[in-house]
Amino acid sequence: MEKLLLLVEGFWKLESLRKMVGPMLPLGDHVSMHSWVLITAACFVAFTIFLSSYLLFQHLSTYNGPEEQRWLIGLIFMVPLYSSCSFLSLYMPEISMTCNTLTGSYEALAMYSFGRYLIGCLGGEDMAIEKLEKQGSVVPRRSLLDDDDKHLATNTVAHVFPFNWCLAPWVLGRSFYDKIMFGIVQYMILKTVCSWLALILDQLSSYGDGEFGWSNGE
Repeated sequence: MEKLLLLVEGFWKLESLRKMVGPMLPLGDHVSMHSWVLITAACFVAFTIFLSSYLLFQHLSTYNGPEEQRWLIGLIFMVPLYSSCSFLSLYMPEISMTCNTLTGSYEALAMYSFGRYLIGCLGGEDMAIEKLEKQGSVVPRRSLLDDDDKHLATNTVAHVFPFNWCLAPWVLGRSFYDKIMFGIVQYMILKTVCSWLALILDQLSSYGDGEFGWSNGE
């Protein structure tokens, strides 16, 4: 390993290589650990951007299922965006909060895109509601398990712990679909607002990244 480091360090001292990537990375005559991390991260970012671009090209060249593919394209954009923002945060830590705001805002959009993609796979909104209503009316009201949760029927969806103690299960149908979509949109709004609020507080030196207290925004 030591010989490999010396070999790479010797190549790095070549004037042509220094001029090519020297302005991009904080490298001197000695390659630091942080520089090695940056080089490795740059390679992975380039690889993920290449794969994402190829996948996007494949979807756009065979755009025969727009109901599903348009939302998949939105999901695929997460990969180059997150990888690029992570690299920029590593290279310039002073803009990490801006990158977090960007990725957090896009995460909200990606959540909505994933929900719409699932609906597209079911045949659209009307078809998804119809399937839910059909399952909710046709499936008999019997327990999933004979020995546990006998009150829970296969046409209902229980709330997560501890809300299942005080809230009745959801019955599959239009109401269930509306509540799920409302939850997704609510997450989008809250996630976006919190991301931008964190950026504003950071600019005002009131965020306190990594510090927990009543006087810090985090």
